[in-house]
Amino acid sequence: MIALLKNLLSQIARIAVCAFAPIVALRHANDRWQRWGVIAIHVVAALVGIAALGYVQYALQLDTLVRSSLPMVRLTWLPLVACLLYAIAWSAWFVAHTLRMPAEKPLGGGIHSAWQDSLHRFTAAGIDVSRTPLYLVLGSPAGGVRDFFSASHTDLVVLPSAEEADQPIQVCGNRDAIYVCCREASLTGNFTRRAAASRQKLLETMGSDGAPSIPREPAHVWQSSDAATATSQSPTFAASAYGAAEPSFGAASETGTQAATATLSRPASADGMPVDRMNEAFDHIETLTADDTDRSAKPVTILQPRTAKLPMMRLEQSEALELLERLDGLCREIAEVRQPFCPINGVVLMLPLDAADCIETADHVGMRIERDLNTIAAATQSSVSAQVIFCDLELCDGGQALLDRFPETQRHRRLGAILPAPPASEPDAGPASVDRAVRWICDELFPPLAYRLMARNLQDAAQDRILRQGNHAIHRVVDTMRQRRDGMSRLLRRSIAATAGNVRLRGCFVAATGAAGATKHAFAEGVMPQILDIQNEVQWLPQRRQRDRWQRRAAAAIYASVAITTCAVLTYLLGWHAAN
Repeated sequence: MIALLKNLLSQIARIAVCAFAPIVALRHANDRWQRWGVIAIHVVAALVGIAALGYVQYALQLDTLVRSSLPMVRLTWLPLVACLLYAIAWSAWFVAHTLRMPAEKPLGGGIHSAWQDSLHRFTAAGIDVSRTPLYLVLGSPAGGVRDFFSASHTDLVVLPSAEEADQPIQVCGNRDAIYVCCREASLTGNFTRRAAASRQKLLETMGSDGAPSIPREPAHVWQSSDAATATSQSPTFAASAYGAAEPSFGAASETGTQAATATLSRPASADGMPVDRMNEAFDHIETLTADDTDRSAKPVTILQPRTAKLPMMRLEQSEALELLERLDGLCREIAEVRQPFCPINGVVLMLPLDAADCIETADHVGMRIERDLNTIAAATQSSVSAQVIFCDLELCDGGQALLDRFPETQRHRRLGAILPAPPASEPDAGPASVDRAVRWICDELFPPLAYRLMARNLQDAAQDRILRQGNHAIHRVVDTMRQRRDGMSRLLRRSIAATAGNVRLRGCFVAATGAAGATKHAFAEGVMPQILDIQNEVQWLPQRRQRDRWQRRAAAAIYASVAITTCAVLTYLLGWHAAN
């Protein structure tokens, strides 16, 4: 009984809140039917209150207190006063709500001036910014966005500003599309820019200091501690072992062909201790890889460690908020210029390929992309598609060797996968398609393509060594792509994890966008048609469509009420004039 009474009192309190504080009730409404219920209860309560005031006036004969030549005013003056007070209350709430709204902050960091300058340049070129498809570009290759458009052979009517100008945004395009590159107006652009600077600094350091010689201790976990001669022989042994793992191709050898086909025979002492058999095996490797008298004076090539992975480039919270505010302000300025159309037609993500080298970095970059995409969706109030391009293939280990052997007539093709549009009824379809696409690119696309480029020349030992060196480099590309599979998948899945379907990934591609001319350009030209194909995959978010419906209904209701009131007043005045 007590529970029933509490439930009844709770329902009465909710009805009272809906009747006398509809704004508070609307804030707690979960769906459209609850909102309509709140509005209906409030309207009924207002009508009942006005009717009650009319009955009070009639019962107490309050019409005698008002002197007016209009009988209708004398009979309904108390309900009319209540209607005026009700209208004044709503007007006061709207004024207070408007005054509490935060003032729009001017765009800082030179974004406003850069955007206005871009508008003037497009207007001078005869391009209508409000009707031309517009794409937001997050991130850039190591050499800048100019390298990408140069690699894709895109004829730009309006060129982007130079990298040395240090503009926060770069706007370029032609009559087919406009590209707004957010260099310092997004978390992703900030990461790619800092990563490129860090990579360039690392290359300069390595170029000035030379290849660092890293001493390595022998990993002889099977050696006994009482072997007195092991320590003194370990440097030579380690050098020979690493030299056997990656042979040097610097000079020709008369026995090059024979060494290439040599096989490792079983050690003679197969019945000895495991330690002795392992030592004999490594001694046998040293005899197979020993240099002749002409090459004995040259230093032994030691296998160097892989280049350091890209750091995560962590951000301070204040800097991250500032970049997101810039992106939000830029999107709102674009929306203001492109009214009544959708602000943007798509998003292009240009990421360094080595951002997927490790899971930690991939997760960090995915977090940056996720926050950028959520900011774009909230500011533009639209749902768009995105294309992902992993750039700088030529900078990866063995990438230039792959490009050198790739036919120039085939470099205009795209290298990647087109993702299907995920259905709205299957929320897990997007991440699943990303996993399949990344697995196909890393495991089924790159290996066959790379193996076709490998070659040998058994007739010429010197040429064969050069070819084998290139084969090793190409194989490293295949190996690193397989290692990047989990990182790429994690990065892309994280980027769309919290977008609630507002941003759809429609393609994942790999491209070489180097700045050294055609020798470092490949696979970017085939991506441009895919970018232009997603321009119609844009729509307003449900919140924006609902707001538009409310505005249309409110406008229709206001016009109808004004028309009805005007007709009623005119009818009453004409009747009163005819009666007198």
